[in-house]
Amino acid sequence: MMINIILGVLVLLLIGTTYWFYQATIELKSNIKVKEAVHISERQEQDRTIHSVRDDLNNLAMNTSKVITDLRNELSKQVGRNKSIEVRTGLIMEKLVPFTEVFKYDPSQARFLGSPIDLICFEEDCVVFVEIKTGEARLTDSQKRIKSLVDNGKVKFEIIRIDHVSKEK
Repeated sequence: MMINIILGVLVLLLIGTTYWFYQATIELKSNIKVKEAVHISERQEQDRTIHSVRDDLNNLAMNTSKVITDLRNELSKQVGRNKSIEVRTGLIMEKLVPFTEVFKYDPSQARFLGSPIDLICFEEDCVVFVEIKTGEARLTDSQKRIKSLVDNGKVKFEIIRIDHVSKEK
């Protein structure tokens, strides 16, 4: 009988221990699932953050590109405006320079042409071709060619006589 009691106690201990292990296993599995869920949630949050940062960077890149394009366009317009102002200033100065102290010829002997050379001055001992430039303006190709012809003495004086003018009826 004592053996039956000992066996009964052992069976109860075995059942209790098995139940305890079973409960511990369930709790462990539950903890693992909770940790996996937390890990998945954290990973999903990291992925959302990464996507958000990536989207923000893409938007920033597009906005920066647009700003750079807008600035380039505005700079181009401003350069065009400045060039236009320089050209207009030059056109005005071409007409005013003969009346300033920088003009070393007799203004009454200067004749305005405008193109391709601004002025021709008829001095007592020479004829002077004058081109007026403002800022950093340079001679055009045509003006360079004319200057070369003058520098090389390739200038002529020619008389064209018209003796008879016919009238058509």
